[in-house]
Amino acid sequence: MSRLEGGLTTLAKAQQDTEALSKELAAANIIIGEKKVVVAALIEDITEKSEIAAVKQKKCFREERVS
Repeated sequence: MSRLEGGLTTLAKAQQDTEALSKELAAANIIIGEKKVVVAALIEDITEKSEIAAVKQKKCFREERVS
């Protein structure tokens, strides 16, 4: 096999590998997008609950002072 044929074979293999990796990346990006939505919803839920807890905590501190 000549150097040219070897180089062409290597380039063809690299192209196949790149195409396969691009497909994997596209699939992974879809999964990541879905998970980002779930994580955003969780963060929003935690933030809301933290705010509610902070209000309740302040109320308890006020009641303790009065007692």
